[in-house]
Amino acid sequence: MSLKMLCDLCKKRKATTTITRFNLAEGKKEVLHLCDVCRRKLEAQEKWGFDFDFSPFSQLFSFGKDEDFGFPFEEFLFPKTQRIDFESLISSQTKEFLQKAAEIAQRFGRDEVDTEHLLLAILEDSLVKEIIKAAGADPKDIEGYIEYNALKGKPKKVSRIEISPRLKSVLENSFSLASSFGQDYIGPEHLLLALAEEEDSFAKEALEKFGITSQKLRRVLPRVIKTAKEERRARFSPTPNLDKY
Repeated sequence: MSLKMLCDLCKKRKATTTITRFNLAEGKKEVLHLCDVCRRKLEAQEKWGFDFDFSPFSQLFSFGKDEDFGFPFEEFLFPKTQRIDFESLISSQTKEFLQKAAEIAQRFGRDEVDTEHLLLAILEDSLVKEIIKAAGADPKDIEGYIEYNALKGKPKKVSRIEISPRLKSVLENSFSLASSFGQDYIGPEHLLLALAEEEDSFAKEALEKFGITSQKLRRVLPRVIKTAKEERRARFSPTPNLDKY
């Protein structure tokens, strides 16, 4: 495979995998060169066999059941794809982050929620802060960089706000990541990793400015999450010292 070959689906990331599959739409086999992100998305959609339905967020984001969230994957879905409620996949805490991101977008005077707004929102989370610190950066530095450099206009209040194509891709990838980790919900750690993987996004630029890459996050995530679980177990255990043995 050529080192310069781009992914056949997203057309922007370097292809790392070649797969042969049957294209239902055209009725023939085809060879696809995919990047890691698109490969995971395709595997998740084939495994679970559904498309996303964002209608629960219709009061926050201006898109609904008929919007094509999975482009360009729709041609690979089964004819009778089950639609499931995106809200059922995310924790209540993550819902709050999405709402917070919309508020930040309004404060920045933007007409749509983008990756930098979501990154700012999740930087308030204690687990995300620990992950960033373990990866060698200060969450406050990243926050300050976004606040200073993000595109801004006059703050506005609107009843509905759109979500950018980049952030749609991040949300879709966050589910694929959660699935690959064996989890059936989307947490802030999945959002952080998906933001770090989103090409040509302000969030990825801001993270890389301080040395935070998806590869580095993947190295520190298991350790930080394990420590967080142990601390939580100790807090709620009547015999925290005995639980160590």
